[in-house]
Amino acid sequence: MIASTVLHRSPSVLPDISPSRGEISSFAGWRKPRGNLISPLEGEMSGRTEGGRFGILAAAALAMLTISTSAAHACSCRGETVAQQAQRAAVIFVGRSLGTTKASRFERVTTFRVGETLKGSRSPIRQVFHAEGDGGNCGVSFQRGKRTLVLTYRVDGKLQTNLCAMPQGSEAEFRAILKK
Repeated sequence: MIASTVLHRSPSVLPDISPSRGEISSFAGWRKPRGNLISPLEGEMSGRTEGGRFGILAAAALAMLTISTSAAHACSCRGETVAQQAQRAAVIFVGRSLGTTKASRFERVTTFRVGETLKGSRSPIRQVFHAEGDGGNCGVSFQRGKRTLVLTYRVDGKLQTNLCAMPQGSEAEFRAILKK
């Protein structure tokens, strides 16, 4: 019984179909796409996997949006002289960063131990608000413990700084300008 089952062919139409007998002539032109295909042709990638035409358009739109917002928020500083920076700054001091914390989603606050105030009211500790430094948003980063000349501006009652407020000259140049 087992031998006869193995030797007996199962009823299947596939081995008996032959194009030469015209049994599949009604399917001539079946590779010509009509409307939306359900699956890709052999050897082709599915458009859905890659997002299809919509995916390409969406990726292009996202890229353009990213480029345009980067350009819109890029930091562009006007070149100020040491004298102009010294005049515009509300408080200029030399201090060491004690650390930076997150003040809000986009704002950081760095606390400084002030060694010397060159301009403005004196205070042994200063908190300076700024965007986190990556260049594109005019943000800055302060290295903990490093002696730094800091130029700040008063905005909404807070001392703030940014990449454009970074000193364009040495500490000695600022001292000379501020003595005049």
